[in-house]
Amino acid sequence: MLRTAFVGLAALAAGAALGLLVWKERFAPPAPAPDRQEPLRPVIAGHPPAVEKAPEPLQARIESLCAAAPRAARGIITGTVVTEGGAPLADVHIVATPLQDTDGDQERLIAKGDTASQVLALVEAVRDARAWTREARTGARGRFAIGGLDARSYELRASAPGYECVCAYDEAPEPMACTKPGGDVAFIAIEMREVAVVLRLPDGAHPRQGTIRYRRGSGSRSAREPGPSIGWLPPRILLQLAFGQWAFTATAEQEGVTHEGATRVFIAGRAPLAPVEIELTPRFSIGGRVLVPDGEDGQVHVRLEERDDSDDPAGWVSHAGSQLCGADGSFAFSSLDPGTYRVSATRFLHGGEVKAVVELADRPAWVELTLPPLRRSDYVALWVVDPRGAPLIGSDVQVRGHTGYGVDERREDGSWRLFYDPDYSLEDEEYSASVTVRGYGRKSVSWKRPETCELVVRFEEPAMARIVLDAPPAQRGLARLKVALRASVGDGMLADEAHDFEGDAGECLLGPFAPGAYKLEVTAVLDDACQGELWRELSHSVVQLRSGMNAIQVAVPEFHRLLVAVDPSLECDALELWSLDAGITAEYTDVGEDGLAEFRALPPGNYRLVAPDLRVPGDMAVTIPGPAEVRFQPRTMNALRVRDAGGMLDGTPFRAGDTIVGIGGTRFADMNALLGLLALLEDSDEPVKANVVRGNEEIVVEVAPSALSGDYMMSLWPLSF
Repeated sequence: MLRTAFVGLAALAAGAALGLLVWKERFAPPAPAPDRQEPLRPVIAGHPPAVEKAPEPLQARIESLCAAAPRAARGIITGTVVTEGGAPLADVHIVATPLQDTDGDQERLIAKGDTASQVLALVEAVRDARAWTREARTGARGRFAIGGLDARSYELRASAPGYECVCAYDEAPEPMACTKPGGDVAFIAIEMREVAVVLRLPDGAHPRQGTIRYRRGSGSRSAREPGPSIGWLPPRILLQLAFGQWAFTATAEQEGVTHEGATRVFIAGRAPLAPVEIELTPRFSIGGRVLVPDGEDGQVHVRLEERDDSDDPAGWVSHAGSQLCGADGSFAFSSLDPGTYRVSATRFLHGGEVKAVVELADRPAWVELTLPPLRRSDYVALWVVDPRGAPLIGSDVQVRGHTGYGVDERREDGSWRLFYDPDYSLEDEEYSASVTVRGYGRKSVSWKRPETCELVVRFEEPAMARIVLDAPPAQRGLARLKVALRASVGDGMLADEAHDFEGDAGECLLGPFAPGAYKLEVTAVLDDACQGELWRELSHSVVQLRSGMNAIQVAVPEFHRLLVAVDPSLECDALELWSLDAGITAEYTDVGEDGLAEFRALPPGNYRLVAPDLRVPGDMAVTIPGPAEVRFQPRTMNALRVRDAGGMLDGTPFRAGDTIVGIGGTRFADMNALLGLLALLEDSDEPVKANVVRGNEEIVVEVAPSALSGDYMMSLWPLSF
């Protein structure tokens, strides 16, 4: 009882001291300046003068307080280490390391400069440092116990000379175990095997010295990890390795020639292991230098190709890759097998202006190449100018040339050189380039090579777009409204600029853009308690932007709810809602036990309710806004709606919104008849007449089966008519 009381008093004293320290650091006023000088202390003969002790740093004082405070009760982790045969292993070194939280809270607290925050952060840091690792060793029965642990996760590792210790509970043995205080872990100690590694040259002799690397495993991951490196001396080197697959690589220099070799070995059981012999083969190098004409300072590309085994004169394989020459024009390719190689140098990423063939047999090779001076026909000059004709210079200008595999070079005077690839650029081809200038937009230019030496891309005054909503998002119950202007650029890619309206925002400014046609996309985002965020594409339209300010009005509709009652006799578990207008393409919801299905946040439009699991597919037309509650009464699907007349239906007379009701004068009776007649259309060699309802009129159009490409049914939706 007295001991408990003493511990409590000590803890109380340490806490009071720490609190007083924090108060003094933060709140205590500075001591008043002395109004008189203290008398000098006499110096006693034979003794040095007294020196005032410098105050301890804040962290040191906190450490001393933490060390003086009594430790609270801590947790214990226990465990066992046994051999593969189950025998306990004594004197195994066990290390427990806490898994740290790396969110950087301490650094952020200290960065605030607040003394109290510093104290709290430093106390935590001292506590973590003091409890950073705990160690133990196993006893005669292979058991260990590590105490004094905080309530956190720990990583445990076991090590013993001549053994590899892995966690016994893992399907794939790992060298560690993770647990919290109170846990019990088990390690298996696998006896290491002594493996002799021997290097041999092609003539059977040993190299004078070498280097070997070895790694465990045979998968792609182990191939990316080179493993430890160790020097090798004849006649062999001995390694301690555990069971499993091991990969070895070795290199050695002999008479100026690099030799390399590799092998794999599987270590298992206790059978005697034969020495691992690695056969070394000579690997050569090709080095050299590329000389460029005076006045050129661009980097030169060098490519290496190897002759294949065919009789084709063009049979060169570019597996050796390419590289940039150094500042002095030097290059080097190493680790090459004997054979025939071709070295080419170029100012470009591909192709070769000068080439040389090299035979590698028994020694490295050296090549020197000289690039010819540039010719005016090797490139086209491009100038990018503003509306007044002044060159646009700087990082805001980006040029992408489509000149085969050539490259683009920016000049100090503001011009660009668009180089042609000497191997792949034909004289009569048409070339193009796209130019992007921040603040002006993007433009494209095309030309023919023989007659064009110089191009000028002149930008107009940019266009700006003021987007104005007829109602702010909050008024329509939206989380936000996204408006984007999208434009096509080279290679069919899309670039866009978008703005998210929130709350009471009603307008924004987008741009600048290059004048031209843009696709306006409006998407509403709603917060729904049941389904989270709901996205509704409201409109897709094309707008023409002219130089200067352009005002664009965007209508934000009201959103509605639709409750659908489903008759139990239909045995329908779910409903889909298809939009016949731009907006929702398809939305799926389950039918509840009460026979009700609910669709939320629907914009105005024409829809079809579809039950995908009905024995006889059917749908029901719905208009929003309309009745808020309807009963699902499906009708037989007997027509096809054209959703998109482009793409896979491009080349047919169909238009978006057409309803195909029959083929060859025969009406579709149901889905089976519809699919059957479409199969006849695909198999026909002659044009087929299709009955189409366009607007309020039924017409007949001729469809050539060859005009239907790919899975054209993706552009058609079955529905009732």
